[in-house]
Amino acid sequence: MRFIINKNLNKFIFLAEISGLRNSPWNKERANQWLKTSRSQLSREEMSLVREFLKIFSDTNFNLIQAYFVAFNGNKLQNNLKKELGVIKADKLIKILNSFTGRFDLLWKKEEARLIKIKKYLNSQSKNIRLNLEIIDKLAEVKKVSVNSQQIPIHLVLSSKQQKDQVGWFSVFGKNADLVLECSGVSEKFQPFLNLIILHEHFHLALRKNSQMKKMIDDISVKNSKILELLSQYLSPAQILEELLISSFIPEGYLATLATGQKIKSVNSIKNNSNRVNFVSTRQFCAYKLRALSKDYIESEKSLDQEYLNSVIVTIKNR
Repeated sequence: MRFIINKNLNKFIFLAEISGLRNSPWNKERANQWLKTSRSQLSREEMSLVREFLKIFSDTNFNLIQAYFVAFNGNKLQNNLKKELGVIKADKLIKILNSFTGRFDLLWKKEEARLIKIKKYLNSQSKNIRLNLEIIDKLAEVKKVSVNSQQIPIHLVLSSKQQKDQVGWFSVFGKNADLVLECSGVSEKFQPFLNLIILHEHFHLALRKNSQMKKMIDDISVKNSKILELLSQYLSPAQILEELLISSFIPEGYLATLATGQKIKSVNSIKNNSNRVNFVSTRQFCAYKLRALSKDYIESEKSLDQEYLNSVIVTIKNR
């Protein structure tokens, strides 16, 4: 497996977080911690640069540019930025990033060391991760991906020191895919959860390699859109169903038990302590209720099918 620590990507995420551009769930904690570690509050000159940075993205797709920083480096990165943004905007973006190098380096001295330790840990887990990737590929009925699955780059980047600030996501460019783990603040005690995030994000990529599976998810989500829409205001019905499907295995379900010994949490409601529908509780609820079925599919080496997807819907309906 390829674990990568890319300074340029980390610097871009650093600036996107402290500027408030990046809508991450841990933005406040990250910005406060990172600024404190790197000379405290922004100067007037830096505030002016931040405004210029935000202006660049006022009419530009941030997620697309972020994906460029994931996929490319050096001249390839600059050339792609110039194609997408135009020469003037691209040069301005690079200039702004370079202006924050001094501040970023103060933070990077500590965070890079943490990421190197995490990389060492993940390398030690590679064999176990590979075995579970093979299970996911069987579930998603993806053929001839065993080699490619192991070669997907996994980028390690900054996070805050909050215990739950472990974020994973994926980026796809044509036939190429990358995974990103935001994890520098994770303590040794909670490092095993990073294995589960990798497997969860890989599950998303595996499903995208099976067009029939994706169509099945889309069709069932359309038929059940009304009930699915109640579960999250931020995701489409298809995204909700896909998340619940994957979560019934990893990181809340039976595959997590196989991967790390993590016990499946007993959850009997999709509502939180405030009696409101909560998507995290919904994921845990599905994992708990479908634990026997997910175990059967894994042990029988069955591929996911309409029956399993319908079981996810029935579980939500019977909540």
